[in-house]
Amino acid sequence: MSIPYSRVERVFAVGGQASCFVLPAPTRGILARFLIKQTLGALDGYRFNIYDREDACRAVSEQSFNPDDEELGDRVMHTIIAEQVVAAGQHSSLLYGQVWPYENKSERSVTSMRRLGAIYLEIIAEAAEPSIPFEVAFTIAQPEIS
Repeated sequence: MSIPYSRVERVFAVGGQASCFVLPAPTRGILARFLIKQTLGALDGYRFNIYDREDACRAVSEQSFNPDDEELGDRVMHTIIAEQVVAAGQHSSLLYGQVWPYENKSERSVTSMRRLGAIYLEIIAEAAEPSIPFEVAFTIAQPEIS
């Protein structure tokens, strides 16, 4: 039986635009629980997505997106959890009770043939503040390797 992987991260989003964050995680697994909480600032609401590939994030893809890249394809193909909305006046969202399997699809490291171990969080904060702090906690069940 494998041991679940849990992690807590603190990130800072830029208000009024998409921000993308690399969350260290196993290369593949089952996202079993995800909590995101805005810890300070105006509660003007925000949206978030979770991807299996970094350049699926708008913040990255707007700078480097190549429509001819067949592996990237549609952003939807790399979505682990589709856009979630946290309404104005609310500070957090907890997702659990479902399972979201994933396998990291980012490019391999230059120095290694192994894929990177990460999932990618995109936050689109509505507040026009330069730095909005969030805490993120998640648990990943790792599949049995046979």
